[in-house]
Amino acid sequence: MKQTLTKREKVLLYILLCIIIVVGGFFYLIMPAMEKHTDLQAKKDTAEMELISTKASIPRYDDLDKEIKEASKELKAIKAKFYDNLKKEDVDKIITKLAMDHYLEPISLSITDVSEEEILNYKESLKAIEKKDENKNEDGTKEKKKNTLKVYNISLSVDGTVLNLQNMINDANKMKSLKVASVNYNSVISKDEKSNSMMVTFKLFMLS
Repeated sequence: MKQTLTKREKVLLYILLCIIIVVGGFFYLIMPAMEKHTDLQAKKDTAEMELISTKASIPRYDDLDKEIKEASKELKAIKAKFYDNLKKEDVDKIITKLAMDHYLEPISLSITDVSEEEILNYKESLKAIEKKDENKNEDGTKEKKKNTLKVYNISLSVDGTVLNLQNMINDANKMKSLKVASVNYNSVISKDEKSNSMMVTFKLFMLS
């Protein structure tokens, strides 16, 4: 016997069908989007954690920029204490003018070719003296020099008073990278006059 649905049952079935369609649409449309959102959120969180970790492991860019500026400023100040690459003629003019400004008469001036010298502090100098015969590595090659400067070795012979010589030495040691290495004094008395012959050796340093 065939049963017919009442109007109320038809309405209930229609409502159930709508619910099934809505739920199916949720699973087929909404759920994949939510899963993708969850996956992307997890990737985003992971990337943010990696970024925080990376930033913590390297200096900040503004700190690096500050350090670079400070180092550049210090480097500029150091360079200002040294002469630029000078030719022998330039060195001749500097030394001759220095002597004449202190009322000393230049007798002779000798300037070596520019060379390089290793610069050591006091403790390193003592070690270098103690180990002067051990300046080779196991392979027999000489050790590489670390801190070197270009240098002119200058010998100046002048005639004048000891006081003027002392004043020149004091002023010379204030001139950038010009330093007095040694002084020899010789007084000669002849029948006619007394002559004070003095030999001063300088080192004029330049950055390599």
